[in-house]
Amino acid sequence: MSTREELESVDLAPGARAEAAARCTATFDFAILGGRVRLRTNVPDVLGGFLRTYATFAQPTDSAAPADLEIVAVRPPGAGPELLFLARDRAYRTAYPRLVADPEPVIEYLAVTHNRSHYLVHAGCVSRAGRGLAIAGASRMGKTTLTAFLVARGFRYLSDEVAPVSRADGTLSPYPLALGIRAGPASALVADLPYTEFVSETDRKAMVNACDFTPAIAQAPVPLHAVVFLTNRVAPDVRTPHRFDGKASVWFNAMNPAFRAAVLERTGSERLAERSIGDQVHVLTLRSRAPDGFLDALRAVARTHGIGIVWMQVEDLDPADFDAAPRLLRLPIAVGLVELIKKLPSSQKAELVRTQFGGRMTGLVGELARRVGHAAFYKLSPGRLEAMVETLERLA
Repeated sequence: MSTREELESVDLAPGARAEAAARCTATFDFAILGGRVRLRTNVPDVLGGFLRTYATFAQPTDSAAPADLEIVAVRPPGAGPELLFLARDRAYRTAYPRLVADPEPVIEYLAVTHNRSHYLVHAGCVSRAGRGLAIAGASRMGKTTLTAFLVARGFRYLSDEVAPVSRADGTLSPYPLALGIRAGPASALVADLPYTEFVSETDRKAMVNACDFTPAIAQAPVPLHAVVFLTNRVAPDVRTPHRFDGKASVWFNAMNPAFRAAVLERTGSERLAERSIGDQVHVLTLRSRAPDGFLDALRAVARTHGIGIVWMQVEDLDPADFDAAPRLLRLPIAVGLVELIKKLPSSQKAELVRTQFGGRMTGLVGELARRVGHAAFYKLSPGRLEAMVETLERLA
Protein backbone atom coordinates (compact mmCIF):
# COMPACT_ATOMS: atom_id res chain seq x y z
CA MET A 1 0.00 0.00 0.00
CA SER A 2 1.37 3.42 -0.93
CA THR A 3 1.80 6.44 1.34
CA ARG A 4 -1.06 8.13 -0.53
CA GLU A 5 -3.37 5.22 0.25
CA GLU A 6 -2.37 5.23 3.92
CA LEU A 7 -3.32 8.91 4.28
CA GLU A 8 -6.91 9.93 4.86
CA SER A 9 -7.95 13.36 3.60
CA VAL A 10 -10.04 15.17 6.22
CA ASP A 11 -12.04 18.40 6.38
CA LEU A 12 -11.04 20.76 9.20
CA ALA A 13 -12.75 24.00 10.08
CA PRO A 14 -10.46 27.06 10.28
CA GLY A 15 -10.64 27.01 14.06
CA ALA A 16 -9.58 23.36 14.22
CA ARG A 17 -6.69 24.03 11.84
CA ALA A 18 -5.51 26.94 13.99
CA GLU A 19 -5.81 24.81 17.12
CA ALA A 20 -3.75 22.02 15.56
CA ALA A 21 -1.03 24.43 14.40
CA ALA A 22 -0.91 26.03 17.85
CA ARG A 23 0.20 22.71 19.35
CA CYS A 24 3.53 22.84 17.50
CA THR A 25 6.60 23.04 19.70
CA ALA A 26 9.41 22.85 17.13
CA THR A 27 10.09 24.49 13.77
CA PHE A 28 12.55 23.53 11.01
CA ASP A 29 13.28 25.50 7.82
CA PHE A 30 14.63 24.09 4.56
CA ALA A 31 15.79 25.82 1.38
CA ILE A 32 14.29 23.67 -1.38
CA LEU A 33 14.20 24.71 -5.04
CA GLY A 34 14.70 28.37 -4.27
CA GLY A 35 11.90 28.51 -1.72
CA ARG A 36 11.56 28.18 2.03
CA VAL A 37 9.77 25.03 3.20
CA ARG A 38 8.83 25.13 6.88
CA LEU A 39 8.08 22.06 8.97
CA ARG A 40 6.28 22.63 12.29
CA THR A 41 5.54 19.82 14.72
CA ASN A 42 4.90 18.67 18.28
CA VAL A 43 6.59 15.29 17.65
CA PRO A 44 10.19 16.21 16.74
CA ASP A 45 11.38 12.90 18.19
CA VAL A 46 9.95 10.94 15.22
CA LEU A 47 11.34 13.22 12.52
CA GLY A 48 14.91 11.90 12.55
CA GLY A 49 14.57 10.15 9.18
CA PHE A 50 13.34 13.24 7.37
CA LEU A 51 15.86 15.54 9.06
CA ARG A 52 18.75 13.23 8.05
CA THR A 53 17.53 12.86 4.46
CA TYR A 54 17.07 16.60 4.00
CA ALA A 55 20.11 17.72 6.02
CA THR A 56 21.70 19.31 2.93
CA PHE A 57 18.62 21.53 2.56
CA ALA A 58 18.45 22.68 6.20
CA GLN A 59 18.83 26.37 6.94
CA PRO A 60 18.59 28.51 10.09
CA THR A 61 15.02 28.75 11.27
CA ASP A 62 13.58 32.25 10.93
CA SER A 63 9.94 32.21 12.02
CA ALA A 64 9.56 35.82 10.91
CA ALA A 65 10.42 34.99 7.31
CA PRO A 66 7.50 33.91 5.11
CA ALA A 67 7.45 30.30 3.97
CA ASP A 68 6.59 29.21 0.43
CA LEU A 69 5.17 26.00 1.87
CA GLU A 70 4.39 25.17 5.48
CA ILE A 71 3.77 21.59 6.57
CA VAL A 72 2.38 20.91 10.04
CA ALA A 73 2.72 17.44 11.61
CA VAL A 74 1.07 17.05 15.01
CA ARG A 75 -0.22 14.36 17.33
CA PRO A 76 -3.67 15.47 18.51
CA PRO A 77 -4.38 15.10 22.25
CA GLY A 78 -6.12 11.87 23.15
CA ALA A 79 -5.99 10.65 19.55
CA GLY A 80 -3.94 7.55 20.31
CA PRO A 81 -1.43 6.43 17.66
CA GLU A 82 -2.41 9.01 15.04
CA LEU A 83 -0.79 11.95 13.30
CA LEU A 84 -2.48 14.95 11.67
CA PHE A 85 -0.86 16.84 8.77
CA LEU A 86 -1.66 20.26 7.31
CA ALA A 87 -0.36 21.56 3.97
CA ARG A 88 -1.81 24.65 2.29
CA ASP A 89 -5.61 24.25 2.38
CA ARG A 90 -5.55 20.47 2.83
CA ALA A 91 -5.56 18.27 5.94
CA TYR A 92 -4.66 14.60 6.28
CA ARG A 93 -4.37 12.01 9.01
CA THR A 94 -2.93 8.54 9.39
CA ALA A 95 -2.96 5.86 12.04
CA TYR A 96 -0.70 3.42 10.19
CA PRO A 97 2.00 2.36 12.67
CA ARG A 98 4.93 2.67 10.24
CA LEU A 99 3.99 6.27 9.34
CA VAL A 100 3.24 7.26 12.93
CA ALA A 101 6.66 5.93 13.95
CA ASP A 102 8.46 7.56 11.01
CA PRO A 103 6.42 10.12 9.00
CA GLU A 104 9.25 10.88 6.55
CA PRO A 105 7.31 9.38 3.57
CA VAL A 106 4.28 11.54 4.40
CA ILE A 107 6.29 14.75 4.66
CA GLU A 108 8.06 13.99 1.37
CA TYR A 109 4.72 13.18 -0.25
CA LEU A 110 3.23 16.49 0.92
CA ALA A 111 6.32 18.49 -0.12
CA VAL A 112 6.05 17.00 -3.63
CA THR A 113 2.27 17.20 -3.89
CA HIS A 114 2.08 20.85 -2.88
CA ASN A 115 5.15 22.15 -4.73
CA ARG A 116 4.05 24.84 -7.19
CA SER A 117 7.36 26.11 -8.54
CA HIS A 118 8.61 22.97 -10.34
CA TYR A 119 7.39 19.86 -12.10
CA LEU A 120 9.00 17.08 -10.04
CA VAL A 121 9.75 14.41 -12.62
CA HIS A 122 10.72 10.94 -11.34
CA ALA A 123 14.19 10.77 -12.87
CA GLY A 124 17.88 11.08 -12.13
CA CYS A 125 19.61 14.09 -13.61
CA VAL A 126 23.14 15.24 -14.36
CA SER A 127 24.71 17.99 -16.43
CA ARG A 128 27.82 18.68 -18.49
CA ALA A 129 28.92 21.91 -20.13
CA GLY A 130 25.73 23.57 -18.97
CA ARG A 131 23.39 21.00 -20.55
CA GLY A 132 21.02 19.02 -18.36
CA LEU A 133 20.25 15.34 -18.95
CA ALA A 134 17.31 13.59 -17.23
CA ILE A 135 17.19 9.77 -17.03
CA ALA A 136 13.72 8.36 -16.35
CA GLY A 137 12.46 4.81 -16.05
CA ALA A 138 10.72 2.27 -13.88
CA SER A 139 12.23 1.14 -10.60
CA ARG A 140 15.33 -1.05 -10.99
CA MET A 141 15.83 -0.11 -14.64
CA GLY A 142 19.19 1.51 -13.81
CA LYS A 143 18.54 5.24 -13.27
CA THR A 144 20.79 5.49 -10.23
CA THR A 145 23.51 3.25 -11.70
CA LEU A 146 23.71 5.33 -14.88
CA THR A 147 23.57 8.59 -12.93
CA ALA A 148 26.41 7.45 -10.68
CA PHE A 149 28.62 6.29 -13.57
CA LEU A 150 28.05 9.53 -15.49
CA VAL A 151 29.07 11.55 -12.42
CA ALA A 152 32.17 9.35 -12.08
CA ARG A 153 33.00 10.32 -15.68
CA GLY A 154 32.86 14.05 -15.02
CA PHE A 155 29.19 15.01 -15.15
CA ARG A 156 27.78 17.25 -12.44
CA TYR A 157 25.25 15.73 -10.09
CA LEU A 158 21.80 17.27 -9.77
CA SER A 159 19.63 14.48 -8.38
CA ASP A 160 19.14 10.73 -8.07
CA GLU A 161 15.33 10.48 -7.89
CA VAL A 162 13.77 13.85 -8.68
CA ALA A 163 14.38 16.00 -11.77
CA PRO A 164 12.83 19.39 -10.91
CA VAL A 165 11.74 21.21 -14.08
CA SER A 166 11.08 24.89 -13.44
CA ARG A 167 7.57 26.08 -14.30
CA ALA A 168 9.06 29.51 -14.97
CA ASP A 169 11.71 28.70 -17.58
CA GLY A 170 12.02 24.91 -17.99
CA THR A 171 15.48 24.63 -16.45
CA LEU A 172 16.61 21.67 -14.33
CA SER A 173 17.32 22.56 -10.70
CA PRO A 174 19.69 20.75 -8.29
CA TYR A 175 17.97 18.47 -5.78
CA PRO A 176 20.94 16.68 -4.18
CA LEU A 177 19.37 14.09 -1.93
CA ALA A 178 21.37 10.99 -1.01
CA LEU A 179 21.95 8.39 -3.72
CA GLY A 180 20.20 5.08 -3.07
CA ILE A 181 22.66 2.42 -4.28
CA ARG A 182 21.42 -1.17 -4.56
CA ALA A 183 23.80 -4.12 -4.81
CA GLY A 184 25.19 -4.11 -8.33
CA PRO A 185 27.68 -2.34 -10.58
CA ALA A 186 27.40 1.04 -8.83
CA SER A 187 28.32 -0.49 -5.46
CA ALA A 188 32.00 -0.38 -6.43
CA LEU A 189 31.79 3.40 -6.82
CA VAL A 190 30.74 3.90 -3.20
CA ALA A 191 32.46 0.94 -1.50
CA ASP A 192 34.68 3.13 0.70
CA LEU A 193 32.12 5.83 1.49
CA PRO A 194 30.00 6.21 4.63
CA TYR A 195 26.35 5.32 4.15
CA THR A 196 23.08 4.75 5.95
CA GLU A 197 21.38 1.47 5.21
CA PHE A 198 17.77 1.63 4.05
CA VAL A 199 15.95 -1.66 4.53
CA SER A 200 12.31 -2.49 3.93
CA GLU A 201 10.43 -5.71 3.28
CA THR A 202 10.85 -5.11 -0.45
CA ASP A 203 14.14 -3.29 -0.86
CA ARG A 204 17.64 -2.66 0.46
CA LYS A 205 19.84 0.31 -0.42
CA ALA A 206 22.99 2.04 0.76
CA MET A 207 22.05 5.72 1.12
CA VAL A 208 25.17 7.72 0.31
CA ASN A 209 25.32 11.44 0.98
CA ALA A 210 25.76 13.31 -2.29
CA CYS A 211 28.57 15.43 -0.85
CA ASP A 212 30.49 12.28 0.08
CA PHE A 213 29.99 10.80 -3.37
CA THR A 214 31.16 13.77 -5.42
CA PRO A 215 32.26 17.38 -5.02
CA ALA A 216 30.77 18.03 -8.46
CA ILE A 217 27.28 18.96 -7.32
CA ALA A 218 25.54 21.48 -9.53
CA GLN A 219 24.91 24.73 -7.68
CA ALA A 220 22.58 26.43 -10.15
CA PRO A 221 19.82 25.47 -12.60
CA VAL A 222 20.84 24.32 -16.08
CA PRO A 223 18.87 24.19 -19.35
CA LEU A 224 17.16 20.86 -20.02
CA HIS A 225 18.95 19.42 -23.05
CA ALA A 226 17.62 15.86 -23.27
CA VAL A 227 15.34 13.35 -21.54
CA VAL A 228 16.00 9.60 -21.85
CA PHE A 229 13.37 7.01 -20.95
CA LEU A 230 14.84 3.62 -20.05
CA THR A 231 12.65 0.87 -21.49
CA ASN A 232 12.83 -2.62 -22.88
CA ARG A 233 10.35 -1.58 -25.59
CA VAL A 234 12.17 0.75 -27.95
CA ALA A 235 9.30 1.82 -30.18
CA PRO A 236 7.90 5.23 -31.12
CA ASP A 237 4.41 4.54 -29.77
CA VAL A 238 3.05 6.28 -26.67
CA ARG A 239 3.45 3.61 -24.02
CA THR A 240 4.69 3.83 -20.47
CA PRO A 241 8.16 2.27 -20.23
CA HIS A 242 8.01 -0.62 -17.78
CA ARG A 243 9.67 -3.91 -16.98
CA PHE A 244 7.36 -6.86 -17.48
CA ASP A 245 7.29 -10.08 -19.47
CA GLY A 246 4.84 -12.03 -17.34
CA LYS A 247 6.63 -12.93 -14.09
CA ALA A 248 5.55 -11.01 -11.00
CA SER A 249 5.65 -11.24 -7.21
CA VAL A 250 2.50 -9.64 -5.82
CA TRP A 251 1.94 -8.80 -2.14
CA PHE A 252 -1.69 -8.86 -0.93
CA ASN A 253 -3.13 -7.83 2.44
CA ALA A 254 -5.31 -10.96 2.59
CA MET A 255 -5.68 -14.32 0.88
CA ASN A 256 -8.35 -17.01 0.56
CA PRO A 257 -8.90 -19.93 -1.83
CA ALA A 258 -11.58 -18.18 -3.91
CA PHE A 259 -9.42 -15.10 -4.41
CA ARG A 260 -6.35 -17.18 -5.28
CA ALA A 261 -8.31 -19.13 -7.88
CA ALA A 262 -9.77 -15.92 -9.34
CA VAL A 263 -6.33 -14.34 -9.66
CA LEU A 264 -4.96 -17.35 -11.53
CA GLU A 265 -7.97 -17.60 -13.83
CA ARG A 266 -8.51 -13.90 -14.59
CA THR A 267 -4.83 -13.11 -15.18
CA GLY A 268 -4.09 -16.31 -17.10
CA SER A 269 -1.29 -17.16 -14.68
CA GLU A 270 0.39 -20.15 -13.15
CA ARG A 271 1.46 -20.03 -9.50
CA LEU A 272 5.22 -20.39 -9.12
CA ALA A 273 5.43 -19.84 -5.37
CA GLU A 274 3.46 -18.61 -2.38
CA ARG A 275 4.48 -17.45 1.07
CA SER A 276 3.25 -15.35 4.00
CA ILE A 277 4.97 -12.50 5.82
CA GLY A 278 3.56 -12.32 9.32
CA ASP A 279 -0.20 -12.57 9.65
CA GLN A 280 -1.14 -9.82 7.21
CA VAL A 281 0.86 -10.07 3.99
CA HIS A 282 0.61 -12.90 1.46
CA VAL A 283 2.97 -13.10 -1.53
CA LEU A 284 2.11 -14.86 -4.79
CA THR A 285 4.79 -15.34 -7.45
CA LEU A 286 3.09 -15.73 -10.81
CA ARG A 287 3.89 -16.16 -14.46
CA SER A 288 1.20 -14.88 -16.79
CA ARG A 289 0.56 -16.21 -20.27
CA ALA A 290 -0.96 -12.82 -21.20
CA PRO A 291 1.47 -10.15 -19.92
CA ASP A 292 -0.13 -7.24 -21.75
CA GLY A 293 -3.43 -7.62 -19.90
CA PHE A 294 -2.04 -8.90 -16.61
CA LEU A 295 -1.93 -5.69 -14.60
CA ASP A 296 -5.45 -4.56 -15.50
CA ALA A 297 -6.87 -8.02 -14.80
CA LEU A 298 -5.04 -8.27 -11.48
CA ARG A 299 -6.34 -4.92 -10.26
CA ALA A 300 -9.87 -5.76 -11.37
CA VAL A 301 -10.01 -9.06 -9.48
CA ALA A 302 -8.50 -7.43 -6.37
CA ARG A 303 -11.22 -4.75 -6.44
CA THR A 304 -13.94 -7.37 -6.93
CA HIS A 305 -12.79 -9.33 -3.87
CA GLY A 306 -11.98 -6.26 -1.75
CA ILE A 307 -8.36 -7.31 -1.25
CA GLY A 308 -5.58 -4.75 -1.41
CA ILE A 309 -2.38 -5.01 -3.45
CA VAL A 310 0.35 -4.00 -1.00
CA TRP A 311 3.30 -4.10 -3.41
CA MET A 312 4.35 -5.70 -6.65
CA GLN A 313 7.66 -6.52 -8.27
CA VAL A 314 7.69 -7.45 -11.93
CA GLU A 315 10.60 -8.95 -13.82
CA ASP A 316 11.62 -9.03 -17.41
CA LEU A 317 15.26 -8.01 -17.53
CA ASP A 318 17.50 -11.05 -17.55
CA PRO A 319 21.33 -10.94 -17.42
CA ALA A 320 21.38 -11.61 -21.15
CA ASP A 321 19.59 -8.31 -21.79
CA PHE A 322 22.63 -6.48 -20.44
CA ASP A 323 25.00 -8.32 -22.77
CA ALA A 324 23.37 -6.79 -25.84
CA ALA A 325 24.05 -3.48 -27.55
CA PRO A 326 21.67 -0.79 -26.24
CA ARG A 327 19.29 0.75 -28.76
CA LEU A 328 18.53 4.48 -28.79
CA LEU A 329 15.46 5.94 -30.49
CA ARG A 330 14.70 9.65 -30.92
CA LEU A 331 11.06 10.38 -30.05
CA PRO A 332 8.77 12.97 -31.61
CA ILE A 333 8.25 15.89 -29.24
CA ALA A 334 4.57 15.07 -28.71
CA VAL A 335 5.40 11.49 -27.69
CA GLY A 336 8.20 12.68 -25.41
CA LEU A 337 5.85 15.09 -23.66
CA VAL A 338 3.31 12.34 -23.03
CA GLU A 339 6.01 10.11 -21.56
CA LEU A 340 7.30 12.99 -19.41
CA ILE A 341 3.85 13.74 -18.03
CA LYS A 342 3.55 10.08 -17.01
CA LYS A 343 6.66 10.56 -14.88
CA LEU A 344 5.10 13.36 -12.84
CA PRO A 345 3.67 12.33 -9.45
CA SER A 346 -0.07 11.90 -9.85
CA SER A 347 -0.70 13.79 -6.61
CA GLN A 348 1.26 16.82 -7.82
CA LYS A 349 -0.49 16.77 -11.19
CA ALA A 350 -3.88 16.72 -9.48
CA GLU A 351 -3.00 19.60 -7.14
CA LEU A 352 -1.53 21.74 -9.92
CA VAL A 353 -4.56 21.16 -12.12
CA ARG A 354 -6.87 22.02 -9.20
CA THR A 355 -5.05 25.11 -7.96
CA GLN A 356 -3.16 26.51 -10.94
CA PHE A 357 -5.06 25.53 -14.09
CA GLY A 358 -8.71 25.87 -13.14
CA GLY A 359 -9.30 22.13 -13.20
CA ARG A 360 -8.09 21.77 -16.80
CA MET A 361 -5.36 19.24 -17.55
CA THR A 362 -4.84 20.90 -20.91
CA GLY A 363 -3.46 23.94 -19.08
CA LEU A 364 -0.73 21.86 -17.45
CA VAL A 365 0.10 20.08 -20.71
CA GLY A 366 0.34 23.38 -22.59
CA GLU A 367 2.61 24.98 -20.00
CA LEU A 368 4.93 21.98 -19.86
CA ALA A 369 5.12 21.88 -23.66
CA ARG A 370 6.17 25.53 -23.75
CA ARG A 371 8.85 24.96 -21.11
CA VAL A 372 10.49 21.78 -22.39
CA GLY A 373 9.49 21.63 -26.06
CA HIS A 374 13.05 22.55 -27.06
CA ALA A 375 14.53 19.42 -25.45
CA ALA A 376 15.29 16.15 -27.23
CA PHE A 377 13.49 12.99 -26.09
CA TYR A 378 14.75 9.42 -26.46
CA LYS A 379 14.06 5.83 -25.49
CA LEU A 380 17.01 3.63 -24.54
CA SER A 381 16.94 -0.17 -24.24
CA PRO A 382 19.10 -2.10 -21.75
CA GLY A 383 22.50 -3.31 -22.85
CA ARG A 384 26.11 -3.45 -21.76
CA LEU A 385 26.67 -0.91 -19.03
CA GLU A 386 29.72 0.64 -20.65
CA ALA A 387 27.81 1.05 -23.91
CA MET A 388 24.79 2.59 -22.15
CA VAL A 389 27.01 5.10 -20.35
CA GLU A 390 28.80 6.00 -23.58
CA THR A 391 25.47 6.44 -25.36
CA LEU A 392 24.29 8.90 -22.71
CA GLU A 393 27.61 10.72 -22.79
CA ARG A 394 27.18 11.42 -26.46
CA LEU A 395 23.76 12.98 -25.84
CA ALA A 396 25.20 15.66 -23.58
